[in-house]
Formats: sequence, C-alpha cells, structure tokens
Amino acid sequence: MNGPEIRTLNQDLSRIVASGLLTTSSATVPADSARAEANDYFNGCWLIPVMGAVAYEPRRIVDYTAAGGIFIIDTSNPFTAATGMVNYIVVADPGTQIPAADSALNFRSEDVIGNKQDTALQAATAADSLMRYIKGLLIALGDPTGHTLASFTAKWGDIARSLDLILGARWDGAGDLGTDIAALIAAEAVITASQGRQLFTMDFWSAGLEEVQIAAAAGTDALPDITVADLPAGATVVKATVMFKFRMIENTYAGVNKLNGATVATTSQVIQIRSDAPTAYVDAINFVDDYFTLADSAREGGDVIIGTIDVSATVDENDTYNLQWLLARADQDFINFNDVQVGLRVWYSV
Repeated sequence: MNGPEIRTLNQDLSRIVASGLLTTSSATVPADSARAEANDYFNGCWLIPVMGAVAYEPRRIVDYTAAGGIFIIDTSNPFTAATGMVNYIVVADPGTQIPAADSALNFRSEDVIGNKQDTALQAATAADSLMRYIKGLLIALGDPTGHTLASFTAKWGDIARSLDLILGARWDGAGDLGTDIAALIAAEAVITASQGRQLFTMDFWSAGLEEVQIAAAAGTDALPDITVADLPAGATVVKATVMFKFRMIENTYAGVNKLNGATVATTSQVIQIRSDAPTAYVDAINFVDDYFTLADSAREGGDVIIGTIDVSATVDENDTYNLQWLLARADQDFINFNDVQVGLRVWYSV
C-alpha cells in the first residue's frame, strides 16, 4: 500500500463492521458465501483483505448481493490482483458514500453533488443533485459553433432556469438569477437594435466664392463644388441636405429689390446638386417669391439657408458634387451675395 492508503487504514480500523474468509477469489467480485446480511448491507464500505497478494488494499464496495455474499467492487478502482480465498475485514465508510443514480437522498454532501450517471434536469425540485442540474445546463448550452447572438440567445430560457436552481437564491437572495440574466439579454438586444438605428452627422463645405450675382434677367449661376470625404467604410447615407451660406447681401438697385418668382421644381429659381460623374441635377433648396426683400441700396448681414429637400439619393458616398442656382432672377439688377459657401449636412449609419 502507498502512504495515503496506510494513513486511511489506520484511521478506519475502529470502524470494522465485519470480518470473514473469502470463498471466491476475484479482483472485482470476491465473495463470502457464509455471510447472512441482506442485499446492499455493505454498500459504500471498504473491503480489505488481510492476507495474500492484495493484503491491506482497501477497495470500495459499490454493491453487495446477499445471495452468495458477493462484494461488487468499484470497477474504476478494482484490486490490483485476485484477492485469493483469504481472511478480510469490512470497514465502514469514513464519511463518503456513493449515491445511487438520480438519488433523492439529501443526507450527505455526496448526495447533494450526485452520481455521474444522474440524468439531466432543467426543472426546480426539492431533492435533486448538482450533477443533474449541471447536465441540464450543458444540454441547454449545446454546441455554440455556428450560432449567432440571436440564435444563441433563444436558448437562454433553459439556461436561466438551470442557473436559478444552482445559484439563484445564493446570488441575490431572491432566487431569480435566471430572470436577471434574461433581462440583461433583452436589454442587450435593445441596445444592439438601437445602435443599428443610431445616426451620425458630418458637415462638408465648399471653398469660398467672392460673389454670386442675381440679375433681372434669369440666369444660371455656378456654385462651388463640395467634396464629401471621410465617411467611414460601410456607411449608409440616410439623409443629406444642402446649405447656402453668405457673409453679406447687397442690393445695388436704387429702390426695393427682391427675388422675382418662387421655385418652379426642376425648372427655375432653385439651387440644385449633382454628382460630378456627372449625373442629372436634382433640386436642393427652394425659394419663395419676394425672398430677400432689400431696401434701396441696402447692405445687410448674411445668413445660412438650409434646404429641406433630402438629396441622399444623389449624395450617397464619398465623392465630389456640383451645385448651381438654376435660372435665378431678381426684380431688378442686382442682388449680390458676398463671400459665399455651400455645404452638405450628411446623416449616416454604420
């Protein structure tokens, strides 16, 4: 015997519950046909031959059969050789005992831990082992290979119930760990969905233009190009609007002056934009009749005019965009916009 076995034997000689002479020699099922105890009487005890090739090797009795006095030894740790028909003692277990599969006993720690043959369980009970709950948890988890977050989350009902059984009351005193985890997963799903809907904005501006002049005769004024850059890879443009900015506006006519006529869609008095591919111009900023009314020879501070038309069908990527004021017209010569820039405000998601 090795050192630990000797120490164990010394500690347990006081727990001898039987002795006798083996009438069958075996490493796994030695027997004493003279025994009169009932079935299972020695279950969990140790059989120790005191003579022969395996003298003083303690081995656990996992089952005892009254007919023939057969001691069935734990097959995972049998005697190292046949016992021989020798004298033996039976020693009571020092405090551990193999529970039966799916046993409902709850007397010892091994009853609570369970047997490796316990079946999986995913329902709350008063007398089932941790082994059953752990197997239930593993079955609920399954093989995560190839799962998406959505498909794996669908399994959490069973997982949460198993965790409740194992840790729930110890975790927060309420025994509702599974509910807590399910709530966290639901919150994560909401965050993920919200993130997918979140919009970011970027503004892009043209170079400056010293003056845009609007005459009494309708004419188209070219505006500076805008280069859209730095949209992140994979960005989807959700909305885009054009902006028209000027530092000063001036009426050079000796009398009241203003825009002559409102926007006619795609036809006149409208700021338009296109890709420099080029594509067709689309309307971006509309005007109403009599806009920018100015007194005689007046000069006023500028502003930013922001279009309400979504041009994201045209402005859909990093590119250069051309702009124009199509057939602009004033009541009189001239309305001058000084120090002009045009811009794009882009809303995008990733």
